[in-house]
Amino acid sequence: SGSDSSTVTGSYMRNLAGYGAQIGGADHNTISQSTVVSNALSYTALYISGSDSNTVTGSYMQNRAGHGAYLNTGADHNTISRSTMASDGAGFQALFITAASSNTVLDSYIQGATAAFISGSTGTVIGGTVLVATNTFGSALAMAGGSVNLTLATSTLRGGEAGAALLMYPGNSGLVSLTS
Repeated sequence: SGSDSSTVTGSYMRNLAGYGAQIGGADHNTISQSTVVSNALSYTALYISGSDSNTVTGSYMQNRAGHGAYLNTGADHNTISRSTMASDGAGFQALFITAASSNTVLDSYIQGATAAFISGSTGTVIGGTVLVATNTFGSALAMAGGSVNLTLATSTLRGGEAGAALLMYPGNSGLVSLTS
């Protein structure tokens, strides 16, 4: 927390009772070729809050009880690429983005009860990514809370049997750009 321009490569970060990795109030950091694991209901494997321009690449993030990756308030201009985010927790998302702007997920795999949930966020970009909901009623991608300007390109979305591939709750606005 609070450390700028750090790099973590080829590491295994495991905290079964808390965050696997936490970036708070820190900018321009990189996590690459690493595994980040949590097994805690109230925590996430990767937690980014109040931190900008961080990069996660070629990494695996899993939480067996809660969110896989969580970009919280003020986590802006961050990029996750060529990575896997997974959650085995009932009712939890593999990727949860809330009150954050201009975050990008590229060429990744996301799997959870609802694979990805975006709330109150602006300018989220998801491209070249596979999103899979594991809950019967889950969505591959859900957008809520007044989110604005989603870009979704060349991605595969698989919702649960009684869920949706793309679920747009009322109150969102701006351009939703879907391309193949």
